[in-house]
Amino acid sequence: MADMKKSSISIPGGDTNVQEAGETDIPPTYVRKIVWKLDLCLLPVLAVCYMFQFMDKATLGYATLLGIITDANLHGTEYSWINSIFYFGYFFMSYPNSFLTVRLPIGKYLSGTVIVWGGLLMAHAGCHSFAGLMVTRFLLGCAEACVAPGFSLMTGMFYKREEQPLRHGLWFLGNSTAATFGGLVAWGIGHLNGSLAKWQYLFLILGALTSAWGVVMLYVLPDTITNARFLTQDERTVAIERVKGNRTAVSDWTFKWSQMWEALCDIQVWLLCLNMLGSMLVNSGLIAFQSIVIKGLGYAGLEALLLQMPGGAVQIILVTLSSICASFVKGSRIFMLIGFSTIALIGSIVVYTLSDEHKVGKLIGVYLMGAFACNIPISMSLISSNIAGATKKATAGSMLFVAYCVGNIISPQAFLTKEAPRYPTGFKVCMAGLALSVVAAIALRFYLQWKNYQRAGHGASTQGEGEGEGDEHIGASDDNIRDVNADRTDKEMKNFVYLY
Repeated sequence: MADMKKSSISIPGGDTNVQEAGETDIPPTYVRKIVWKLDLCLLPVLAVCYMFQFMDKATLGYATLLGIITDANLHGTEYSWINSIFYFGYFFMSYPNSFLTVRLPIGKYLSGTVIVWGGLLMAHAGCHSFAGLMVTRFLLGCAEACVAPGFSLMTGMFYKREEQPLRHGLWFLGNSTAATFGGLVAWGIGHLNGSLAKWQYLFLILGALTSAWGVVMLYVLPDTITNARFLTQDERTVAIERVKGNRTAVSDWTFKWSQMWEALCDIQVWLLCLNMLGSMLVNSGLIAFQSIVIKGLGYAGLEALLLQMPGGAVQIILVTLSSICASFVKGSRIFMLIGFSTIALIGSIVVYTLSDEHKVGKLIGVYLMGAFACNIPISMSLISSNIAGATKKATAGSMLFVAYCVGNIISPQAFLTKEAPRYPTGFKVCMAGLALSVVAAIALRFYLQWKNYQRAGHGASTQGEGEGEGDEHIGASDDNIRDVNADRTDKEMKNFVYLY
């Protein structure tokens, strides 16, 4: 990559160039313009894709109210297994993705998988048996597995460490938007009349839209800063220099076994995985059975779809607030992990303890349970900010999503058909998982704080020096640049500061 001191870059609004002025004389307005272009050209693309990902996963839950269980002749635990098998696909592809995302052009790889999974979603419309749905759900999970880890890697490539929590939250808002309006979309499709069943139209329409968006991504999503077509050559040089100070490797994408092993032995990665596992013991069960739980309170099928919208609205508010707070309030990220898990735990206790006569109270409990979803972008931002080394970061991201998969595989199995629509065992598992999430987050906070105090003697601060947006200094020390170009890990860099 070009060094800015040795590059001649014309700066709008001035007659100097970087070769003459040096690193820190780049006008802050010019740097902000680049960040603004990144935000406008990257984040909407990622957010819409993430919206489709959640909606595509949730279609099976919506389809239960549109007749798929009867039409596919599902019995006993078969519906639970159709939900779980999706995450076996996720699990199966997690580690292959840690290879593929560093060996293939990441933008094209992600776009291609979106096109494929849209086609697989459409294939659901032709399934009228348990076996057919099991195969298509497994393949859909394989196709979707790369998206969140890939988006997290891209966020780390294009943004400074202190900017990443807000950007993770902004593209994750696609998830919350889908949770809010997915029920409304399904409600609208539920009023279609034609030769096909309503649930078939649901899969066909959403699958076609997903594949179409994948084609858009193939054109607009860059693989690296150097081929971001929405930036000029001068802007690319400044954008590269901006992220050198991350010290989390942006230029060396060679797979290294030593870094993979270091990730597997890193305590902070395992604590993040435990936090994710606990949260995900809620996720797929709630997505799959929320419609049935709400319908069991006495609401009609299509009405139950609309009543899922407030839960998504709660997520939008909490994700937005948490993303802003994580970006501007130093040391707030893990406190928010603890807080959101606690809110969701309270919601699960409310749903479990209240009788069905308290419809409004139980609905509020269901909506509060959705707070756990806010942990996902925070966890991904911690991986992106605190793990250095290209292979270590990719491996840690894959480990996090293995935990994501395991929790999601277990969750639907706890919702026993014979216990419908109250599902006491399912909500007990949710409570246990959220308690685990809280404990793991508390342990992670103490561990990272201890690691920073250990490193204070090597020139590191005790907590995220310079954390918070608004610091437009883009220069990187010679040590920082050497560390980045050498693709060193956070463990190898003794003055690396962990953010929490």
